[in-house]
Amino acid sequence: MNEDIDPVVARIRDEIARKGWSQTKLAEKALLGDATIFRFFRGDYTIKTLRRIEQALDIDIEGENAKADELNMVANIRHGGYNKQLYDYYEGDYICLRPAFVDGERYMIYQMEIYWSDIGPGLMFRDKNPGYEQGGQILVPIGTPFLHFLTMSSGSARLMTMYHMARGKKMMRGLSLTISSQVKGTDLHPAATPILFHRIDEKHPEWRELAGLVRRDHAVIAPLHKHFEEMDLDPMLLFNKE
Repeated sequence: MNEDIDPVVARIRDEIARKGWSQTKLAEKALLGDATIFRFFRGDYTIKTLRRIEQALDIDIEGENAKADELNMVANIRHGGYNKQLYDYYEGDYICLRPAFVDGERYMIYQMEIYWSDIGPGLMFRDKNPGYEQGGQILVPIGTPFLHFLTMSSGSARLMTMYHMARGKKMMRGLSLTISSQVKGTDLHPAATPILFHRIDEKHPEWRELAGLVRRDHAVIAPLHKHFEEMDLDPMLLFNKE
């Protein structure tokens, strides 16, 4: 991210990306002309224009910044420079699953926690499978609808790019890029696979007991398998559909 970008413009770009709005839709909602919106995103705007945009988006940037500064809860600029209170609803426990690389009849399932760390600072994630614990930073690029979950260890890396989860929702879809072998014990190769995160709640406490390789027809994961079947039928369903 270019640190010279107007942080107000960056915040508005982030918000319309989260809502799935175009600049044209923002202009319509804010009752502003297209030329005014174009100038705004170039950093040329008045306070009156900003207030109209804030009202259309139902946000208060000055209030957000004051609160974030007071609590010292702004992520490192390298990780997106986002305010914690805008993303605190991601914090919690999730069940994650992807197709197993070595067994087409099973999913690889692991437990994950998302939390805020003052070291960084920013959102972090932690895999909780016994013997496979790993984790890393969550990167939130301003103005895009994605989050990047990045694990780096001893020169190795794994990247999971997920679509934003709207506040009040419980599921994220995306893609994982890692390395694996086609057959257990053979040479490693780059591998990409769809992946699903679902928040664990009181409706499905049994999900907390799942880890490792689990058959796709396991009764406990039937609700999750249904979502994966949709992704298999149409990869575009990875994008912001629940």
